[in-house]
Amino acid sequence: MLYMNCKLYSIKTKLRIFNSNVVSILTYASESWKMTKDIESKLNAFENRCLRKIMNIKWNEFRRSDEIRDMSGQPLVTTVIRKRRWRYVGHTLRRNDQRIPKQALKWEAKGSRKRGR
Repeated sequence: MLYMNCKLYSIKTKLRIFNSNVVSILTYASESWKMTKDIESKLNAFENRCLRKIMNIKWNEFRRSDEIRDMSGQPLVTTVIRKRRWRYVGHTLRRNDQRIPKQALKWEAKGSRKRGR
């Protein structure tokens, strides 16, 4: 990620590279992830760190994350993942009833679990 520190590229170019390379890899197959608070906070922390480098904001300069996001015009990675998940659910619901993803989406567990610790 040498392009983030390079002074030759404009911020707009750096953000385009970030979106095309980093965000696409970061969200690959995210439609099937179980999104926990821990994963969500790690994704947001990584994205904020990248945006700080792109915007050339030093670690000791106090800037809020939403301030940096407004300056860059970037949506949250977790918001992008949520939109992709909803789009995938809509795609799955329009499929034929015999398709496995649709059956898995509509599956309901029968019975009960044994009592345990």
